[in-house]
Amino acid sequence: IDTSTGKLDLNDNDLIVAVCDNAHEELGHALARLHWSIPDPVPTDTNAAFERAYTDIKRRIQHLADLYAEPESSL
Repeated sequence: IDTSTGKLDLNDNDLIVAVCDNAHEELGHALARLHWSIPDPVPTDTNAAFERAYTDIKRRIQHLADLYAEPESSL
């Protein structure tokens, strides 16, 4: 994010992932992105709620990384 303008400074290969319904809606339709509706842990305010959100995001990121990983070449 450009701190002087508040706008996203994106490269062609950047991937935006909105993990909040509000952020997804505020981004509008102009930006291609993924939307992961992760329950907000703040209202619950428990360690378990934050751990669930973290674990869910971590799992999804790992899945994405696996999808885009280059296959290992065999020697």
